[in-house]
Amino acid sequence: MHNMLIDKKIKTVLGTYKVSIRSGEKMLVLLSGAASFDTEQTFRPIINLLPENIGVFAIDYGAYASFMEWFLEPFPVK
Repeated sequence: MHNMLIDKKIKTVLGTYKVSIRSGEKMLVLLSGAASFDTEQTFRPIINLLPENIGVFAIDYGAYASFMEWFLEPFPVK
């Protein structure tokens, strides 16, 4: 199932964010524009159509990211 993304929490100097990722030869970056909705869920119809070799980096920020902070393990950025 190549459409599966892994959820992680990243902490940066700008704040803590939830990201959904899938590796690939090229990376498509998805930014939320739908208030408190999960970015991965918002773009799921597009993600489902992507070829297997295209990676995905979907980042949540704002209110939804703060809410998800309670549910995800930290993933430090190096």
